[in-house]
Amino acid sequence: MLSISFLEIIAKRYEIFDGIGDLDMSATGQVGDFIGGVVGTLVAAISIVLLYKTLTAQRESSNNQANEFAKSQNESRFFELLRIHRDNVSEIEFEYIENKSKIAKSRHFFVVAHKQLEFAFTEFDEYINHYKLSISDIYENEYLNKLKENKTIIDRNINDYILLAKMDVCYLVLFFGVGKNGKEEIIEILNAKYKNSFVNAIIDFYRMKPSGSSKYHKTWKALIKDNEFFNNYEAIAQEREDCENDETPNNDLAYGYNNQSAYYPDNYIKYYGGHRFRLGHYYRHLYQLVCFVHYNTELSPDEKKNYTRIIRGQLSDYEQILFFYNSISQLGRVWELASNNNESIDKNDHLISNYNLVKNISKRPLVNNIQTQSIYP
Repeated sequence: MLSISFLEIIAKRYEIFDGIGDLDMSATGQVGDFIGGVVGTLVAAISIVLLYKTLTAQRESSNNQANEFAKSQNESRFFELLRIHRDNVSEIEFEYIENKSKIAKSRHFFVVAHKQLEFAFTEFDEYINHYKLSISDIYENEYLNKLKENKTIIDRNINDYILLAKMDVCYLVLFFGVGKNGKEEIIEILNAKYKNSFVNAIIDFYRMKPSGSSKYHKTWKALIKDNEFFNNYEAIAQEREDCENDETPNNDLAYGYNNQSAYYPDNYIKYYGGHRFRLGHYYRHLYQLVCFVHYNTELSPDEKKNYTRIIRGQLSDYEQILFFYNSISQLGRVWELASNNNESIDKNDHLISNYNLVKNISKRPLVNNIQTQSIYP
């Protein structure tokens, strides 16, 4: 209808029909020029608009496809990293003595390691209380002041510095062990943080505990049970030093009503043998997994929380408890408490609190009755 009306208007305007009904060719030429010049231009303009809309739609479609591909790649990479994490857990194996030889595999290892750590905590307290050590006996002043100036530690109201040292030192003892190499690594890591005299002395104290497989374990256990260990500790250490100097120990160290021998030499497997090769790769990969999610610019905040919720769901209670202590030690403070140069970390990069990575730990208090929420709200 529009086309017919348009043609009627054009016919009347340009009088393309003469008086007897024949076409006036000169008039039709003008009409042709008009249609070609005006209508053709309109058609061309419309074509350009339609072409632009088509290209825009194609670009949006291409962007959507690229986003979907990137999302698919991220998801594949995440679940591949998660699979590696599971494999790391399943491959853990640890032989230990508890009345008889046992093997802790996979997640059960974290139960056994946590029990060792609790022993280390108890023995740390015994050592500190026996020698009546204070903060000034433990910390180097410069490092202590850095802790006190750390914004995260201030905000969390973490001011029990002996407790911090306790969790730090005991976890390092668990991780590296107190053999020759383990002792050297702990001393190097804690250099300029805690006093060297304290670090050396407390590691030597932990070295006094034989493995359950050692024939001297019963001697150590009897000394502890009868509260005679600290009465003989320094004398035993002196006897061992004499042996290193090619002097014969007098073996006169005795205690109790039946004069039990308190001396035992230093040639035994230490109770704290270390778990560096079990835990080192485990925590490095866990950190890589969480950082992959946190620093991924292709993921929205909600997607990041969903992914980290999946990660948290893979961790057993004891994995999370050990992870909690790891994050407070020198080895794991980069998760949230302090950078490698002991400075506070930006709140946006607080990986544990922002993603509630230790949320599933049972509500029972941990060492010294602390709650996880007091450190990671």
